[in-house]
Amino acid sequence: MTVGNKLSARDKRWLEIREEKWRAYEECGHPFPVDVVGIETVGSCNRACGYCPVSVHPKRQGRLSTEVVEAFFDQLADLGFEKKIVFHFYNEPMLEKRLNHFVKYAAEKMPRAIKWLSTNGDLLDKESLIRLIDDGASAIKVSSHDAETFERFQELHQALESEYAEKLLIRDFYKVGDGTKARKITNRGGSIDLSAYGDDVTLEAAKTGCGRVEFYVDYLGNVHPCCMDFNGGYILGNILESTIIDIWNVSKNQYREHFFGSYTKDVCLKCAGLSSAKAEGAAALATVLGEG
Repeated sequence: MTVGNKLSARDKRWLEIREEKWRAYEECGHPFPVDVVGIETVGSCNRACGYCPVSVHPKRQGRLSTEVVEAFFDQLADLGFEKKIVFHFYNEPMLEKRLNHFVKYAAEKMPRAIKWLSTNGDLLDKESLIRLIDDGASAIKVSSHDAETFERFQELHQALESEYAEKLLIRDFYKVGDGTKARKITNRGGSIDLSAYGDDVTLEAAKTGCGRVEFYVDYLGNVHPCCMDFNGGYILGNILESTIIDIWNVSKNQYREHFFGSYTKDVCLKCAGLSSAKAEGAAALATVLGEG
């Protein structure tokens, strides 16, 4: 990508699309126009996959109280949130003994929202899967980190009744590093070295902006604008100290910056594979918005 008036036609079009999308956010009239809300109620994971920062960083121990999580969902419901809720950040949600309660609580408060679970599948079986779906889970995605897990859930999928089978998604993550390039991976904002996976396709944030409008809460209550911020280099606030709407209102300009590629945070620069993108992103934004 080049800057200023030398933007390629493709980059110009991407920026135009993002401008249209951002304008839609501003004009929709919704007080909290976020696409995805994530919350990890516990911090731990039972695996240490080589392409995940959990494998090389200190264990994440702790959990949010039931009262805090319920209050969080209450606020989302009051804001009329109807998009996607995920129950993970860098944890394994099946380690959460209160998971069924939280899924059911969110489903009762926000019946039209998508309640999405992503798990490594180690602690998930037919009975627990059916119970989670009955409690309100819209979809359960199993990221199979070994062939045995993948095959087990393929067999389970075949044995399930259609109303449950259609909500079970299975991904073959065990193919990471096998040379087939079947799975795409990311450096999670520079928090994991992927040099050992040189044959795989590595996803990066676009130089023209990542286009993300997300709201992820970690097990300490910290709010991150996307799921890549493992190291906590881009914290917008904390739900233990502020309300959802207050955090959103004071963070709009930050969302706008990375949305359009004016990356100022180290985590964003590393996610985009850049050493410096501030001037480039700002010039690109100015070109599209007619400010430069």
